[in-house]
Amino acid sequence: MIVYLQRRKSIKRRWPVTIYYDDRERNPFDLNEDKFRMVKKRLKTGDYTMKGFEDTLCIEKKSGIKEVLINICRGDRARFKKLLERMSKFKYKYFIIEDSPDRVAKVLRSIPDCRMSPRTFYFWVAEITIRYSIPVIFTGHRPDVSKAIVNEIFTQLLEKDLK
Repeated sequence: MIVYLQRRKSIKRRWPVTIYYDDRERNPFDLNEDKFRMVKKRLKTGDYTMKGFEDTLCIEKKSGIKEVLINICRGDRARFKKLLERMSKFKYKYFIIEDSPDRVAKVLRSIPDCRMSPRTFYFWVAEITIRYSIPVIFTGHRPDVSKAIVNEIFTQLLEKDLK
């Protein structure tokens, strides 16, 4: 293992770097084409990872608070917890929500069979962050912000890897 890491550090990174996105992802990011090549692939955990970091990096993207609430409120809760459990084992993991936290109450009202309060939603965000050690990043309704954040995550990880 040590030999592998030493060898990997001495290799110069060639651009573009391959980014895998899950084949079930409906609206994948279109990242910087000079740096990243996007490849569709079935991922066991999360929506995005990077070639060579499949066991180290996991990014889960939710297109809005409603998607998170549906995972928690409906029959998907057990599957959602298993996802969080798997994600927690990654060294680098991020949970991106393309929405603003101030919209929770409004979104909750739009899901008639969800009997959750905004307070419970915030509890879940804390649970994801504290119990599972997964940073939760709200990006507002701005896919360009989400894209910039994911681009930065990959870039920073590559810079760490090259040091």
